[in-house]
Amino acid sequence: MKKTIYSDEYAAFREMLRTTRERLGLSQEELGEKLGKHQPFIARIEAGQRRLDVVEFIHLMRAMGVSPIEFLKKFEKTVSKE
Repeated sequence: MKKTIYSDEYAAFREMLRTTRERLGLSQEELGEKLGKHQPFIARIEAGQRRLDVVEFIHLMRAMGVSPIEFLKKFEKTVSKE
């Protein structure tokens, strides 16, 4: 089994993170500032070069003003269609 960071599901997860950020009108730099991180931190996550742990995911969602639970429900529906 290949590492999940290279899976189609994780690619869909990263894409959903990026499109959510963009839909909210946030740049990578702005989101990074909200988290106390630099822009490359967000870029590496979105590019799949850095994996998010659960706590980081929750902080990321809160910084965007998005419910982590609602995001995951939407993600689960997306990947269950594939």
